[in-house]
Amino acid sequence: MTRNIELKSQNGYMIPCEYDIEEGDRAVCVICHGFASSKASSTAHMVSRMCRSAGVGFLTFDFPCHGESRAVFTGLTPKNCLDDLRTCELWAREQSKGGEIIYFGSSFGGYTVLGHLCTREHEGRLALLRSAAVNMDRVFDPFMEDIKNEMAEKGYFTYKSGFGPDLRLSPGFFESLKSFSPFDYDLPEGADVHMIHGARDTVVDFGQALKYSLRKNCPIDIMALSDHSIADRDGIKRLRELVSVMLEKVK
Repeated sequence: MTRNIELKSQNGYMIPCEYDIEEGDRAVCVICHGFASSKASSTAHMVSRMCRSAGVGFLTFDFPCHGESRAVFTGLTPKNCLDDLRTCELWAREQSKGGEIIYFGSSFGGYTVLGHLCTREHEGRLALLRSAAVNMDRVFDPFMEDIKNEMAEKGYFTYKSGFGPDLRLSPGFFESLKSFSPFDYDLPEGADVHMIHGARDTVVDFGQALKYSLRKNCPIDIMALSDHSIADRDGIKRLRELVSVMLEKVK
């Protein structure tokens, strides 16, 4: 049965979570949503349903200032997102009484999972990344002049995603963002990471994803007709297949 809980963040706010974890679950998938999205995304719901059908628990949560989060805008930093992922995975593992932790990350969530695996103490080794923002640390570079001007005037930059609520990005967000580039770190020994990316992605260029895949020896599926959302028929079919493969690995 799906339930909701708020976990206390290391940074003073509460982390809204949705989960279905049973004592004795052999594994729990921690699901990380994309930038300006939320734990209520259609992809998160698809993955969570597949997990439960396979006898795997799941926990999906809202990053600061996303979804049901009540954190103030200065709480949204990549560093805080990493802290929250750690809080969530430890709680999830405790609820399952030691189940294996696995990860699913979309876009910014994929960037966060890579940061977690490469720079933080972590419980899991197995991850599936959809449209991972492997160049997140550089994605705002073309707009930095406008960003600096707006921050000088207002103290924040308003990010308009076009598909979700506007986000106020603080100077601390950009400082934290520059502290981690996935290209600068190797995946830890034993990590099993698979990527799927759309060739028509205009948010995170698939060329960057392919470059990351080749440099880090990380398998990738490039979907010729998919954009960033991977919402076309073939893209969804392949994504579901990859989720099933990941779940098979923890049987």
